[in-house]
Amino acid sequence: MTRLRLFPAYRYGIGPGGLALVHDLFGGTPADAPGRYAAWSPVALAGPGCPPVLQVVGRDDAIIPASQGRALHETLEDLGCRSDLHEIRLAVHAFDQYPGVSRWVAPAVRRATGALLAFLDELR
Repeated sequence: MTRLRLFPAYRYGIGPGGLALVHDLFGGTPADAPGRYAAWSPVALAGPGCPPVLQVVGRDDAIIPASQGRALHETLEDLGCRSDLHEIRLAVHAFDQYPGVSRWVAPAVRRATGALLAFLDELR
């Protein structure tokens, strides 16, 4: 089995489906509509007093690259806001929707769930 058959999110993330969705939503590529992409970026919305943020991202996400999560994490930390970032190795966009389809996804979902529960416990 190939990644394309096992992971629909991977297939649509790097194929016409995923890219077309982002393209249609923002009215073009980042080069075509930089203002729209910038306005909808969580980095643009971050400010002092933001609530605590938890991000669990796939390192192989082709729809929202892990670098975007890193940029938000750094921005929040620079603002003095709580930010937890967990990058899941070999995970694609929406990897948590497909638990059990591979030996990589199930452990990734467990790590993501563990990160979420720990984050929430600390906020109590």
